[in-house]
Amino acid sequence: MELKQLRKQIGLTQTEASVLLGIPFRTYCRYEDDEHYRGSFKYNQMISILNEKKREVILNREAIVEAVKNICSKYNISACYLFGSYAKNKAREDSDVNLMIVSEIEGIEYYQLVNELESALGKKVDLIRLEVAIKNIKLMNEILKDGVKIYG
Repeated sequence: MELKQLRKQIGLTQTEASVLLGIPFRTYCRYEDDEHYRGSFKYNQMISILNEKKREVILNREAIVEAVKNICSKYNISACYLFGSYAKNKAREDSDVNLMIVSEIEGIEYYQLVNELESALGKKVDLIRLEVAIKNIKLMNEILKDGVKIYG
């Protein structure tokens, strides 16, 4: 992931990112804008620090939707619903991201999808297939009441 994309996903301005990283604003901007810095030790350190910060922040819904759309488009997924604290706008720093998918994905492909979502979001992702959710009436009621369709 690129520095600019990661910063935007966290919801930081360039100024806030430079302060968080402890570097001058202009230096930060150079690293974000100039492709020659990508892959350098300092660039990778910035990515690592921002990734740690990402785990501590509450994601905005737009960041979740963007990441989920990009990833779901690579898999055979008909629809994806966000539910739980992020759907209710009650998320905290330690909240996970709850998603239900309409798909027949299973096995290794399912776990690859979970890993890809967790990497992109920087949060634990609880991913459930519709076929499994249907068996839990309480869960289905929550998804129907508060769930938000974010893909498909």
